[in-house]
Amino acid sequence: MTESIDIPADDVPAHVLWYDRLGAELSPDKTATTWTAEDAAGGVSTVVSITPGQTDEQATVVFLASTGQFKLVAMTEGVRAESPLYNVVPGAPASGVIALGGPA
Repeated sequence: MTESIDIPADDVPAHVLWYDRLGAELSPDKTATTWTAEDAAGGVSTVVSITPGQTDEQATVVFLASTGQFKLVAMTEGVRAESPLYNVVPGAPASGVIALGGPA
């Protein structure tokens, strides 16, 4: 069974960074990225869609359903980057920030 990360059903930006075999980050003008979203079995996701961002390394994840699982896939020149499996849970926390002192 694949572990999943709970997230809320809020549209969210995504980005991918590409690296060469020695670990150096590639400039965005050196790659052509395509995005897809898959379900847990590797099929096409019905939970989210991907809209292009300002560069092809950027995208927006648009939620089509309030529950379900998906992962993001970015491809360039035969190289595949894959996100963890996400589980859409309405009201799930998206992130937390810890700060010392009182509220700002």
